[in-house]
Amino acid sequence: MPSSGTPGIVYWPSAGFALLLVASSVCATQAGKFSGVDKPRADSWVTVKDKTGSCQMSVPGDWTLNPEAPGHVTTPEQTDSMIISGFKHPRRPMSEETQKTVGVDKLFENTADRWFYAAKPIPGTGGKPTLVVYHVDVARDDGTCIAQILVHRNYPEEAVKKIAASVVAVKKQANRDRKEK
Repeated sequence: MPSSGTPGIVYWPSAGFALLLVASSVCATQAGKFSGVDKPRADSWVTVKDKTGSCQMSVPGDWTLNPEAPGHVTTPEQTDSMIISGFKHPRRPMSEETQKTVGVDKLFENTADRWFYAAKPIPGTGGKPTLVVYHVDVARDDGTCIAQILVHRNYPEEAVKKIAASVVAVKKQANRDRKEK
């Protein structure tokens, strides 16, 4: 209901609140978040590329891309994951010694071209949940694609496996096409 404060000006008491909601929605969208209107669905998937464009992975659509850090995404539970391109290393399965050194808790895949494992859980403190870091290392001609997927311990392992399976090197032709544009 309008009220009058100054002659000739109508003041809506809830207008300030409505303006605040719109402003916060716009600010959140511009910060890489999604407003309630255009929020993607968890059953959709988004492709994330590292900053060089050499590596990519797909993540659930409700994960937020970080526009200031290519290859970085945040889950709805506020954990961060990333994909980067790394140095070339000899193509061979990960040795038992290396597994011990990097803290492998569960090994899913260990071939010359692909390593996929979960590290030992990180206990939560002060009421925070226990976290698990999954690592994926995929060989490519001139290096590796490395993904780190950080999720709450109760995050579905099948979903993590789907993300891990999507980690790939981008074809060199696709990189050349991108550079020519």
